[in-house]
Amino acid sequence: MNYELFISIVLIIVGVLYTFFNEKITKLEDKPQERKKWELSVEEQRARMKIVGIGCLVIGSIYLIIQLLK
Repeated sequence: MNYELFISIVLIIVGVLYTFFNEKITKLEDKPQERKKWELSVEEQRARMKIVGIGCLVIGSIYLIIQLLK
């Protein structure tokens, strides 16, 4: 297995984990807590993880298709 194919598979796996399992990964609780004004709330952290996950899925899928077409 060449490294380009491996990288695309890893990106897809990371994308799936970050998109669909981010609550289980971070184990963030929804209870109100004291936070500094620069810290992100739980909902903002989950939304950011989903955006990163979707980006990894898209880039990994495109990279995988390019590698398989070569």
